Amino acid sequence: MVTSADGEVFVNETIRVTNGTSLNITGAGPSAIADGQDTTRLFYVDGGSSLHLSDVTLLNGRYSDGGAIYAEQSSVSFGGNVSFISNSASNFGGAIFTNSSTLSWDGDGTLFRSNRADVFGGAICAIASTVSWYSDGTQFRNNSADWGGAIVSLASNVFWQSNSTELISNSAEVSGGVIYALGSSVSWDGDDTKFASNNAGLEGGVIFAFGSTVSWDGDGTQFSFNSADVDGGAIYTSGESTVSWDGDGTQFSFNSAGVDGGRGGAIFADISSAVSWDGDRTEFTLNNAATDHGGAIYAFSSSLVSWYGDGTEFTSNNAAGNGGAMYAFDVSPVSWDGGGAKFTSNSAAGSGGAIYTDNSPVSCGAGSAEFTYNNASFDGGAIYGTGESTVSWDGNMHFSHNFGGDNGGALALFDVNLEGYNSEHEPFTGATFILNRAGTGGGALYLFNCGGPLEFTDVTFQSNSASTGGAVAAYVAGDVDAPTTFLTCIFWDNVATATGGAVDTLSGYQEFFSCDFQGNSAGRIC
Repeated sequence: MVTSADGEVFVNETIRVTNGTSLNITGAGPSAIADGQDTTRLFYVDGGSSLHLSDVTLLNGRYSDGGAIYAEQSSVSFGGNVSFISNSASNFGGAIFTNSSTLSWDGDGTLFRSNRADVFGGAICAIASTVSWYSDGTQFRNNSADWGGAIVSLASNVFWQSNSTELISNSAEVSGGVIYALGSSVSWDGDDTKFASNNAGLEGGVIFAFGSTVSWDGDGTQFSFNSADVDGGAIYTSGESTVSWDGDGTQFSFNSAGVDGGRGGAIFADISSAVSWDGDRTEFTLNNAATDHGGAIYAFSSSLVSWYGDGTEFTSNNAAGNGGAMYAFDVSPVSWDGGGAKFTSNSAAGSGGAIYTDNSPVSCGAGSAEFTYNNASFDGGAIYGTGESTVSWDGNMHFSHNFGGDNGGALALFDVNLEGYNSEHEPFTGATFILNRAGTGGGALYLFNCGGPLEFTDVTFQSNSASTGGAVAAYVAGDVDAPTTFLTCIFWDNVATATGGAVDTLSGYQEFFSCDFQGNSAGRIC
């Protein structure tokens, strides 16, 4: 059946499309309005039927499930300018509910605004369904629900291939300010997707994923000014979920987690989940863990964080606890192979201005990395490691202007397996440590019980400062013969206000071969 509509129509009884029939409605544009008056569901589609809408607005539909449209084992599609405004459901799908159905659209300018579900999916709730769109400029704005402010996907597939999709100011009382995915796949392939100013009362200001896959391949995806009151300001991933992207220029900025938990200002990953990217120029900027750990990323319980794209940058992220940029705990590896990684001006009120690792490996496999102007109030201005973690590097590492309020201006490592990337016990070959400061020990490096024998080759320590060990404070078990060896290293102009202008040791024996010491100074000799 084909029909046309113009003007505003008040719908007093649900329009039913059943028993394999089809209905095609074409309106005259935004002025063609179907209004449910906050009392009536607009469309019910069932039994292998199909509904197609073009150039209409569905307004004020209301029912328990699917305020505007309910679809069961059917197909719903629309094109042109279609809007869903102020529809509501007391249970699932404020605007649309689908069960074992397909929902798709390809008209530019599709809009979901101010729709509300009391439980799942402020705009859309999909169960065992496929939701897809191919139109540029689709918008989800100001939608809300307890779970999934805009979209809930339960055992479903959500996919879009369009540019400039905007998901703005959506909210969830519990989880998934925009998208809540359980046992589902969520992916997109369009440039310039924008998630902004979304919020969740507990986890995942934008996306909550459990046992799900979330991925994108579009350039310029942005997550900005999103928040979660507990964990994962932008993304919360758990239950062996994967989050990955391959688009250049992905940005996470001004996202925050706080109030009641505050872990992972941008991303929170737990229970064997994986977060990875292969796109160049991924940026994490000014994200905040307001009351806990991991200013940009928090990973624990055997989760994985890795990247392969060049030019990843973590800038001015902050944690009220540990790990200004990243916090990794409980066997959660952090690794990268992309060149040009930069950690700049990140801060932690605890330890690990850029990275905090506890019983988790951190490794750089190739390329270069810079840690500059990071600071921690306690230990490890750039990196803090403890709890049998492994720290390994292969590439040009540069640490400068980092500050640790207690030990380790650049790195503070306690009971850590410190090694080269491909060969054991040769960390930081060719690295430079310049103008790092620590309040107590190890202006550049503070090592405590980090195994041995360790070898540092061709490492430059210049103008670092601390109370003890202007460049290095190495405290290793005394029964290990030559636990730390420095080969062809440079120690210039390092300062200790107490002991060890260049290197301070407590027990154990350090060896130096062909090293250059110039201009180092200490306040006293013990």
